[in-house]
Amino acid sequence: MIVRLIIQDTDAGLRATLYTQTDPGEVESKSSEDFLVKTKADARKMASALARQHGLKTYRVLDKTLN
Repeated sequence: MIVRLIIQDTDAGLRATLYTQTDPGEVESKSSEDFLVKTKADARKMASALARQHGLKTYRVLDKTLN
């Protein structure tokens, strides 16, 4: 199981996309959720909680913002 967080700038604020992938070799095993967040810290808290929910200690972050 992999949990990945992608943070992007949008006109409405920061968009956090959380991906979960059950098998790293299979594309069909992905699911994603999009959220608007105020800060990067909020996005990281959400990813951390999702990772812990799946019994993981870590998650991957891809920050596509300019800041």
